[in-house]
Amino acid sequence: MIDIDDFIIHAQKDLIFRREPLFNEDKEWITFDLVDLEYYALNTTAAEIFYIIYLGLSRKEGYSKFCKKYDITYEEYETLIDYFMDSTYLFKYVKPLTIINGW
Repeated sequence: MIDIDDFIIHAQKDLIFRREPLFNEDKEWITFDLVDLEYYALNTTAAEIFYIIYLGLSRKEGYSKFCKKYDITYEEYETLIDYFMDSTYLFKYVKPLTIINGW
């Protein structure tokens, strides 16, 4: 779903996302927090959700990209997004962008 190897979300904190060959040939994602000088490993699904935010897509527009890769209903997608928003530490920094995009 992600056709690039890196992207930057400019938000409350700027976050750099980069695809890296950490543990397998499919490559995992890392994000780097420029303020705290910390990095976090992400699975592909989490990176794809951040990518949807990066593109400035609404939830429904994001689903149209997401369902092309995953066999998932819109209700399952909504549940996944809600869980992601509640449980992902980095999400709090990009939350204003999701409000602007109608999440």
